[in-house]
Amino acid sequence: MATSASRPYCSATAEQIRMFKDSRERAQATQAAVAASSGVGTSRPQQRRRLNPAAATAAAAPPPRTPPPPPPPPSEQAPLRDVDQLFSREWKKRGEIAALFLEQLRQACAHDIACGRVVGPPGSSLIAAPFDKVSTWQQRIVSRVETLSVPSSHCGTWNNVFEISKETIAHAGLPPCCMVLRYTKPGMSVTYADALGELALTLFAAARGFGMGVHAGGLVLSEYQDLAREEVHWRMLLAMQRGTSSVAAMGLNTAPRFVVERMVHRLYDATAELSGHGFVNVDLKLGNLLQREDADEVYIIDWDPNFAFQVLTMHPKAVFLVNLVMLAAQMRVSLHGREALRWIVNALQLPLLELWRQAKNDEFAGAAALRSLRMPWRRKESRFRRLKDSEVSGEERLRQTFPAVCFDYFFDAERGDRNALYGVQWKHWKFPVRSNWGNTTHFPLLPQLLRFGLFADVEVPPSTAALLAVEPES
Repeated sequence: MATSASRPYCSATAEQIRMFKDSRERAQATQAAVAASSGVGTSRPQQRRRLNPAAATAAAAPPPRTPPPPPPPPSEQAPLRDVDQLFSREWKKRGEIAALFLEQLRQACAHDIACGRVVGPPGSSLIAAPFDKVSTWQQRIVSRVETLSVPSSHCGTWNNVFEISKETIAHAGLPPCCMVLRYTKPGMSVTYADALGELALTLFAAARGFGMGVHAGGLVLSEYQDLAREEVHWRMLLAMQRGTSSVAAMGLNTAPRFVVERMVHRLYDATAELSGHGFVNVDLKLGNLLQREDADEVYIIDWDPNFAFQVLTMHPKAVFLVNLVMLAAQMRVSLHGREALRWIVNALQLPLLELWRQAKNDEFAGAAALRSLRMPWRRKESRFRRLKDSEVSGEERLRQTFPAVCFDYFFDAERGDRNALYGVQWKHWKFPVRSNWGNTTHFPLLPQLLRFGLFADVEVPPSTAALLAVEPES
């Protein structure tokens, strides 16, 4: 048997083991010295754990992003903006600039109409080049919609409203979008001046942010002409953005309180913007107020120049008071008996009473004109009639138009409208009285409308009774 001396590789292996032990001892000693000098202790290396694929993916993926919390709804007691901080001191200049811009829009619309083109929003191009012709809209959109679609429930006295589907729009060659087409009803006698004025006012309102956005608009000759008259009749078409619903539908369906109050804030701001440009709109009924995104956006539509016009000699506060009074009265006849009405009235009460107090104290231009507005006679001769701009304008136009519109909406017993009957049957109206000697006693209009809009179904608070007192005028 061979001895260990006869196997030199064994002694070589032992030498290697000894050298390895020596190097390991030196390495451990070096690590201990470094750890002692840095203050970091040595630790046992962790064992590697095998993860399943799902766990590995979950560990590598970033944590899910938590969406920010929604903003809290406005407080039930959140007041509307102070009427003394709404309007610029340069209100005359702002009104003049608005009048100039509106005239430029009217001139541009007249030029495009004469050229057979549709009118697009100011400062932007049309949605499709082939659709810059009115004839294209008639052939591809209007004819198809009138044949295949049924007018929506939002039609007015003069206009049909069609909700155009994305399929119809795409079939015509336009990019798919939500669109509503307003088109003058057949047989209506619309003059060129009225149609042009409404088209320009609609574009103005859209450009200033308180009117619904417009895709395109134009005028076409009506198929029905009155041969006994020299005036040519026209039909207006407007392709507009689509609203979610009218304010009337939202109030009648009793939306949540915070949504209704948000609507009042947006509507208040839109009416203030309208008034800041010097515009009175005596047709602010709830069907002409549209909302989107749960009342986060509120817009005014239907800009007939017979009802919407500028009064540049009056301070925006005076114009604002007229617009707000009409809104409050329309809310009353449309939403009486609804819970939403109480929320709306509570919000509008403070600014309305403050504006009337300032008007009675003659604190702004146009206050005397507001105080001179009288109740109309309770007879059919008091109904509204259309006035031409060449006949009357400004404060005199307001003096003739506002009482007549109020008669149509709130005092006309023959109108037959369910909402109008609520105003007709209110027992506190004071109409003119003619004595046996031929003398006539008149009564102011605005304090009665304020009482009707704010306190129709309750007693006027003692603190407010003197402010809303109705004094006879000989």
